[in-house]
Amino acid sequence: MKAGLGSSTSFAVCLAACFVHWKCLQRGNAHYQFNEEELKRISNYANRCEEVVQLYMPEMDARVCTYGQICRYRYNIKRRNKDILLKVPKMKILLIDSGIRLNKYQQLEIMAQKRYSHPTNVDNILVRINQISKTAIRNLAALYKFITKRNVFLHKLQEIHEILSINIQLNQKWLCELGLSHPNLNKICTIAKTNKLPGKLTGFGGYAYILLPPDVSLEFVAFISEQILEAGFTVTMTTVSCNGVRIDY
Repeated sequence: MKAGLGSSTSFAVCLAACFVHWKCLQRGNAHYQFNEEELKRISNYANRCEEVVQLYMPEMDARVCTYGQICRYRYNIKRRNKDILLKVPKMKILLIDSGIRLNKYQQLEIMAQKRYSHPTNVDNILVRINQISKTAIRNLAALYKFITKRNVFLHKLQEIHEILSINIQLNQKWLCELGLSHPNLNKICTIAKTNKLPGKLTGFGGYAYILLPPDVSLEFVAFISEQILEAGFTVTMTTVSCNGVRIDY
């Protein structure tokens, strides 16, 4: 909890899903999986719950936890925020606990102060991050197109992965420029870069992730994990882009 990994949102989604499932059973209906309408209700219920508990809650968090997919999200202060779920194949990552916990309200205050004192520089960085995000979205969407034809388009998959790696490294670079990173997180990213892998902080918590190539070997995972452990951090191998909330009998 309080690590910025969506644990509280996941709990809210599971709680909402339990009540939706229970309602169906009370009606005497056989209920083995959630349909689209039920998933929308679960996401909305969880989002309302988090608005009360967290005071501030981007609606995309509940969507990601409900559907399990990577989400394209754009904040718009004048119009309704827009998020779109992307069809992205499962991707392996190393999730590393840096041992520190960043306060999201303090981070937001840092951003506000920097933008007030150096508006042009900060705006230029934000424009670059926006461009990086758009490039990453295009390539994440392209992954789904080529993953089903691995033998034919293996070179294309490798090319997309290399572009995503560059995007991740650039994103981390500009977050550092904005003062939103931490020495521990920077150290993890340096370990990743030394092994020719991209690393980046996950958000306002205290975790970083390292994107692994599609054909990574268990030996290489063990090799880099040992370096991370020796540096004093804990590491877990996991995947992103999954099934979301579901009924498990």
